[in-house]
Amino acid sequence: MAGFSWMTSVMRSNFERYNCVIFLDAMKRKTNIHLWPYMSIVIVNDLGESHPACKSAHVSEINQSYEFLIQSALKIAPNVNPCDIKVFFR
Repeated sequence: MAGFSWMTSVMRSNFERYNCVIFLDAMKRKTNIHLWPYMSIVIVNDLGESHPACKSAHVSEINQSYEFLIQSALKIAPNVNPCDIKVFFR
């Protein structure tokens, strides 16, 4: 198991509307007692406000963790077409 991901209904709605540019954000410092990396997909809406679209905690920060996060988000929000994501920042 690489980790676990979650998405609220608001996150899903934002991800479905504003998915052409996504940012992957990872942080490990003092986020939990096990020091597991916390990762999230962040979107920017039409007003320039950033919002988390999917959150996750992983055992380690490796490339498979990023892949897992993106695949999880696309599985949770099946209305998002991966071909519509034009820019992706890590």
